[in-house]
Amino acid sequence: YDGKLATSTDGITWTQRTSGFDTTAIYGVAYGNNMFVAVGYNGKLATSTDGITWTQRTSNFGNTDIRGVAYGNNMFVAVGDAGKLATSTDGITWTQRDSSFDYTIYDITYSNNMFVAVGYAGELATSTDGITWTQRDSSFGNYTIYGITHGVVNGSSMFVAGGGSGKLATLS
Repeated sequence: YDGKLATSTDGITWTQRTSGFDTTAIYGVAYGNNMFVAVGYNGKLATSTDGITWTQRTSNFGNTDIRGVAYGNNMFVAVGDAGKLATSTDGITWTQRDSSFDYTIYDITYSNNMFVAVGYAGELATSTDGITWTQRDSSFGNYTIYGITHGVVNGSSMFVAGGGSGKLATLS
């Protein structure tokens, strides 16, 4: 909240930076194609090539919150309230896409040649290109999924999602 943004070269010592978000929340940051993209409250979006100097961009989200952003397959994908989703190859010019989500998309990640987006009431969808999305069964029922990430544990690739009422699920 309050537009706070910090950088670190070692993950231990952090330096606060001017984000250009004023006093509004930053909900997500992604890096790809030599560009950082930060997204947040009320459709705010900014880019930086060094993580220090940030430039505000037009997001095509209007006044709708952008909840998350990921980079993969040579594309940024930003997600947010009201099922909004947009893609960009450079982080600067954004194209609105159909997401197949009915409500808020809270988070997105990319790994294993696949974007995975999660949201309100257990919605989960996958895409290989960030443009065409397929709804999947999340096993969350009507509980909102707030976060998703990917990792490799003991040689096994796994997506992990977390949500309302302490729900947690994995997808291999």
